[in-house]
Amino acid sequence: MTSVLRSLVVVVLTSSLCCAPKSEEPRNRGERPDKKGSVESTTLDRHQASDQPLRPQPEEGIVPEVDTRKYSLKVKPELTGDGSVRLSFETNVPGTVEVMANLSLKDQKQDDVWIGKSERVRLASGVGDVVFSTDSLPTGAYTASATLYPRWGLKDARSRAAGLAGPLSSSARISLLGSGEPAQSAQYRENAQKWVMLNVSMGDPWVPSDWIGRYGKFQEIPITQGNPRVLKAFYFSKIDMTLIVNTLQGEITIWRLGRQGS
Repeated sequence: MTSVLRSLVVVVLTSSLCCAPKSEEPRNRGERPDKKGSVESTTLDRHQASDQPLRPQPEEGIVPEVDTRKYSLKVKPELTGDGSVRLSFETNVPGTVEVMANLSLKDQKQDDVWIGKSERVRLASGVGDVVFSTDSLPTGAYTASATLYPRWGLKDARSRAAGLAGPLSSSARISLLGSGEPAQSAQYRENAQKWVMLNVSMGDPWVPSDWIGRYGKFQEIPITQGNPRVLKAFYFSKIDMTLIVNTLQGEITIWRLGRQGS
């Protein structure tokens, strides 16, 4: 009887061991085995099913790429009643921006002295304007322009979020009466004055024929400071400059802008 019971116990224990489920390795939440049995790690959004791919999210602090071709800048010049000119600006860049506004004499050469007016203008909610006086500008055709530079022209978070990678520009043409002086004469004078300021120094020899050949006849005007028996003032109306000359030593003492005897 005892041997029979022992046989039954062995049979029962053997059966239990054979039928017990295999133990599994602990699996992290969100991990699933691939086809070869290895574990593939996934990160699941709480709003997504486990079999759906995740949508890429922009990194914190990085602005997604934006198509800047949809942004524009426009400038509209118009004369006011007092002879000034108003430049009006419009843009669809959001927020607050600042543009460089210019009113420039048209068709100037690269080495010409620039003739015009310039000012930074702030645009809020897409609009802004500036008024330039023209009484000191020569008569002629001008280019009114505006440029928005992303490096310094984006003034708040909304404008910076637009993602502008390069400048926006706009221009329009306008004719001005200005001072009444022809643009060609004004440009000649400005370029000549620049040459004198860069090339003539105290102690340079005074050779009247050279100066007459370059800038036309001069007019002697009274000396208001210094010894008039030694110093002479010669005014060149074509370039609106005066040379103070030491006639005893035959050399240039100083140059002055305009008609000045001292």
